[in-house]
Amino acid sequence: LQWVCASAHRTLRGLTAESRHRAEYYADALALDVAGSAGMLEYCHTLLLHEAVFTTTRRWLRIGADVGMIHLEATDVIQRHDIDLRQQEQRSIRTDSSLFAAHPPIGWRLRMLRSWPRAVGRLSPHALDLDAVDAQLGPEYRRVGRALTHVP
Repeated sequence: LQWVCASAHRTLRGLTAESRHRAEYYADALALDVAGSAGMLEYCHTLLLHEAVFTTTRRWLRIGADVGMIHLEATDVIQRHDIDLRQQEQRSIRTDSSLFAAHPPIGWRLRMLRSWPRAVGRLSPHALDLDAVDAQLGPEYRRVGRALTHVP
């Protein structure tokens, strides 16, 4: 009975995988419209290098750095790994491709993003008062920071 149920579950997941990935690509298209090509590339590069960014973020959170410093350090990590991005992208395509994955690999998402026409985006970070946003999200930053620093 367990084998029958597991087989039925795998079959249903396989049948719905394409629509799940299509929804993810559609969400990327909406985000591209809002953030623009540069914003989406930065987002995908952050996802691609999430381990290095996470390690840097944890280190700076442990010493009590503010959000602006952590953001600068995360950006620096991405720029330092700029040479490795194509290799990381290829590795993502090879290792993260699965019929049962909840999201398509970041490498595929980056390739698709590069194939679309360049977009400026409707939301400009210069139009936002980022200090006010950081102040409003301050308690949440501290909560997440405490959770990240206690991860082994």
